[in-house]
Amino acid sequence: MRAFLTNIYINEEINEKLDQLGIDITTSINECDCIIYDCPIEEVFNQSFDASQVKTIISKTEILTIDTLGPTSIEKKQSEEATFNAENVSEVSAKVKALINSIIDKNMFSDQSRYMSLVAIELVQNALIYQRELDKSENIQLSITEGKVNYSICVTDPFGALSHETILNKIQRAYREKSVESKKTGAGLGFSMVLSASDELIVKSEMNKKTTVCSIMNKYKRLKEYKSKTPTLYLRQGV
Repeated sequence: MRAFLTNIYINEEINEKLDQLGIDITTSINECDCIIYDCPIEEVFNQSFDASQVKTIISKTEILTIDTLGPTSIEKKQSEEATFNAENVSEVSAKVKALINSIIDKNMFSDQSRYMSLVAIELVQNALIYQRELDKSENIQLSITEGKVNYSICVTDPFGALSHETILNKIQRAYREKSVESKKTGAGLGFSMVLSASDELIVKSEMNKKTTVCSIMNKYKRLKEYKSKTPTLYLRQGV
């Protein structure tokens, strides 16, 4: 794997960690599989890079704490699921909030429930948009899992319309232009919000078969910590 460093001074600590993870440094952003950043994440997306190649975007803070480069494994305490098919926004919102209320720890901060609802609604709504556009009838699956220290929100659709290039390009456009694009499949503003609200965002896509998008959030973050997050994005295609 080759990493491009954004706003990072190369020192012994970062070199040792990259060696441990088997990551080489490249000076060309268009030749990297991984972008490691030490700045607001929107600055990463203000750069031009080859969206077909990048599989991981991760902060320096996070890269220095991990032993393996890959999504967090949730130690499940409980999980709830729901299916969706052609619901309107109000119906989606009601089903999502009921599901979250049934699983969220009542001792958590109120911001946690709000961010989880926003993320789940956005991901379900995005899948429903593609369902309508592709004239599909299969159900969309939402799963919300409580782990020891994290919650995960996963939405799976059975049509696989999203390549990771599409997702990166949408997020990139949203951060650059911060405006709504007049397209039925959305402009990426929703995906950029989901990314900003997540500690990790994992997208697994099999083109024309299935897409699963999972947001992982720490259970104990307060609002000010959400606003200063340095999220990690993992993109895996054909798995």
